[in-house]
Amino acid sequence: MLGGPQNPKTIAVSLGGPVNIDIAGALAHGAFVVNTPGRNVSAIAAFTIGAIIAGTRIITRGLDALR
Repeated sequence: MLGGPQNPKTIAVSLGGPVNIDIAGALAHGAFVVNTPGRNVSAIAAFTIGAIIAGTRIITRGLDALR
């Protein structure tokens, strides 16, 4: 059987880099390790802008008062 949960052929990481992966061990077992740096840049930018707006408009204080 190719791949499968106990015998992966590819390990994909969407972090900044494969910091939690034993690359040498994966390669020794015939699995490729790939990553997608920068994939989450737009999400981080959107969160940052949202946090800035929430902070300047005091949204969290209003939410707490509403509760």
